[in-house]
Amino acid sequence: MNGDLPEGWANATLGDVCSKPQYGWTSRAAKQGKVKYLRTTDISDGRIDWDSVPFCEDIPDDIEKYRVHPDDILVSRAGSVGVSLRVDDVPCDAVFASYLIRFKPLDGVPPKFVEFFLKSPTYWRSISEFSAGIAVPNVNASKLASLQIPLAPSTEQRRIVTALEKLLAKVEASREHLEKIPVILKRFRQSVLAAACQGRLTEEWRANHPVVESAARLLDRIRVERTAIVSAADDLPSNWAVCVLRTIFSVRTGATPNRQESTYYANGSIPWVKTSEVQNGEITEAGEFITPAAIQQTNAKVFPKGTIIIAMYGEGRTRGQVGRLQIEAATNQACAALVNPTLPPAVNQFCFLFCLSQYHQLRRESFGGNQPNLSLGIVKNWTIILPPLAEQAEIVRRVDELFALADGIENEYRKAKERVDKLAESILAKAFRGEIVPTEAELAEAEGRGFESAGELIRRMKKSGPLTSDVKARKARV
Repeated sequence: MNGDLPEGWANATLGDVCSKPQYGWTSRAAKQGKVKYLRTTDISDGRIDWDSVPFCEDIPDDIEKYRVHPDDILVSRAGSVGVSLRVDDVPCDAVFASYLIRFKPLDGVPPKFVEFFLKSPTYWRSISEFSAGIAVPNVNASKLASLQIPLAPSTEQRRIVTALEKLLAKVEASREHLEKIPVILKRFRQSVLAAACQGRLTEEWRANHPVVESAARLLDRIRVERTAIVSAADDLPSNWAVCVLRTIFSVRTGATPNRQESTYYANGSIPWVKTSEVQNGEITEAGEFITPAAIQQTNAKVFPKGTIIIAMYGEGRTRGQVGRLQIEAATNQACAALVNPTLPPAVNQFCFLFCLSQYHQLRRESFGGNQPNLSLGIVKNWTIILPPLAEQAEIVRRVDELFALADGIENEYRKAKERVDKLAESILAKAFRGEIVPTEAELAEAEGRGFESAGELIRRMKKSGPLTSDVKARKARV
């Protein structure tokens, strides 16, 4: 054994097994040109989408110095610090950007061996240590070159690469299957909400509970001092009704107190919700707080627990959607607040579910565009379908039950995903401890032969030096 390494292995550095690291070319990206400009963002997904890679505005005079070749190892030195990629194919002329560092594995070390090491837990621990205590995390070429890599004998490296390709392909296939689950659950929840708001979820229940107060009568009780706008729809159950939100709620909006006025924010105690925090669920906290002075001196208002919040602005996919306050809180002016503290809980819950179900359709239909911003007037006149109170309670119960089932599956998915992620890490860790294939020393002993150790390989590579791409190409042709 060499320390903690198997017999025949050696502790090398990235600089020992690769040619001198090189920084990329400094330029700006351009929409058109002749030479592609490969940047950190282009390698962050673990693959290169060459169609989306921009062009280089200023082509270097010595372009060969920066030209990208197959099997180049590119490492990000800032931004996504430590992210790396082995270039598999270069279908066009391309150079790499200055925030990338290039390593070229020497002859005797398969590029994929280095590629796999740069994904291993050992590598990422080293990157964390390099970046510790730095205000803006980064690494440089000399630090990366000094990074230790456990090196196996050359033939063992190739066997390790083959084993890792097979094992990690199975892990990736498992990950791809798992990633389908959130999509299926999202569709399931959407289907549940659609069925709930169209009366399909409680068809059987209605047949067994024919004597209930109609929705129109319920609206008469809810109306209080408001003017109800009630109508029926041909495709709805006969005792359901259609109205607009302002029939049921007082529709209000909040405000953003002057940021320059410190008395509005300093030591604030009132939660202040922004559209980015309205994400299709219960709102239990806020990222910022304002003071009572902000409530007294601006248009900001404190809304009661149970208020339904509609994001009028925001991209509407993962930020800025529908939420419901589980705390007393104020909001900014981009949120519409549906307030009626006297509503029966089942009505409030059903309306919340309806808004969750129909929010994207409302934004699409408002102006015929791709989810444009809403206005307070549009929200006030948002048409809502309302069942009788008893059926609302049953719908809410069934939706909660089905959502709880989906939540349970989602929880199991997260656990499974974590296990798969850890499995990949475990496989890589074992590979660089010499534990996934028989070692070259073991095979040599069993076969009664000698072998070149990793230490001898390093000495040989230092004597022969790096092979350029032209030399590699000539060797391949031979």
